[in-house]
Amino acid sequence: LSNSVITALPLANPPEFGYSAGLKTLYRGSTTGLPIVNTITRGENITFESVNALPGGLSVNSGNGNITSVSGPTNIASVSIYTILGTNVVGEKGNASVSIEVLDLAPIINSGVDRTFTVGDNVSFTPTVTQGYIDSWSVSGLPSGVGLSFNTLTGAITGTTTSAFTATITISATNTAGTGSDSMVLTVNPAGPVAIDNTGTPQ
Repeated sequence: LSNSVITALPLANPPEFGYSAGLKTLYRGSTTGLPIVNTITRGENITFESVNALPGGLSVNSGNGNITSVSGPTNIASVSIYTILGTNVVGEKGNASVSIEVLDLAPIINSGVDRTFTVGDNVSFTPTVTQGYIDSWSVSGLPSGVGLSFNTLTGAITGTTTSAFTATITISATNTAGTGSDSMVLTVNPAGPVAIDNTGTPQ
């Protein structure tokens, strides 16, 4: 009888992993609920990737399968199922699914303390956003023709004051969950008299 060579084939050992059950609700511009942690129950040296595109701003950590973000999702997303693929060093594959939605939190902003300037002063301030991803800004109560303008993209009030006034300014920020507003009193005082020396020269 001739000698026979028997080659032992490796046992199939595809990766097994998964995410906790239930819908994962995330919020645009927020890292609340992140990372979405992946639990590996079999396998090592696994490389992970998403089969279908995750909502903007989210990514899969290729080394551990966690779904992460630096500053939170960047767009609203309805409930969808995302499939994550894991491949080991010999090419065996496993997959797991996770259900994600991305909503907005209603904006909360802070315009800060009341502000006082003098005619001729340069003005520049922007409200602080403490919650929510802002789609648009608006203002009410800011007089026209006083040298100041409002930026509807950033909420900033800037310019050089040209007239004296006192007004209550309300700044509002809006997204799909609603509108948040905050008010402040803005005062611009008249410029003081220019001092003149005994030669008639302004000091």
